[in-house]
Amino acid sequence: MKMKYWGILSTGVALVMLLAMASLAAAAKIAVVDTAKVVKVYKAQPNKSGTLTKDILNDMKEVIAKIAKVEKYELVLDKETALYGGEDITYKVLDQLMKK
Repeated sequence: MKMKYWGILSTGVALVMLLAMASLAAAAKIAVVDTAKVVKVYKAQPNKSGTLTKDILNDMKEVIAKIAKVEKYELVLDKETALYGGEDITYKVLDQLMKK
């Protein structure tokens, strides 16, 4: 008998947790960046062709952090990681990166 009530209680707790997570996700401003595309386009520039991928990624992280702070994104994911959703800021990142 006790197990039956425990199952109902744990199901109720799980439901409350799911609802809380859903409301948090709905309130969070999330962006995605196609990092592979950024690296590919950046390296295609005539004056950037010899740039190491490591250096591009470091510069990209700085640019993403700046954009996230200015536009108040709480989370920025690689586009391959996000299954769905998030505002695509790939071209904003590329634009800022090309100005460096």
